[in-house]
Amino acid sequence: LAEELRCLHAMGAPPLQCLRSATTIPAMATGMQNVKGSIEPGKVADIVALWKNPLEDDTAYRSIALVVRNGKIEFNCLSGKRHRHAHSRLRTECVPPETRR
Repeated sequence: LAEELRCLHAMGAPPLQCLRSATTIPAMATGMQNVKGSIEPGKVADIVALWKNPLEDDTAYRSIALVVRNGKIEFNCLSGKRHRHAHSRLRTECVPPETRR
């Protein structure tokens, strides 16, 4: 998904439209807007927190800090540890961008 969002941005889509193409638009297209697609009380807690701001940096989607799916943490780099949870399918490291070489 990160690469697709980067390509959308490279083709001229504004950053906010790229973000919406991964959140609210698919939820509306599938009739799930009352359940997912945005962070609101009562909706499914599927959240991806990034180290960088995707509205300012089109590489931000590769800087995953935290993933919560169905209200449960699947991937957590916010503790400062440099490891990936064994049960996570994500392929990224727990290293904040400012410390990467």
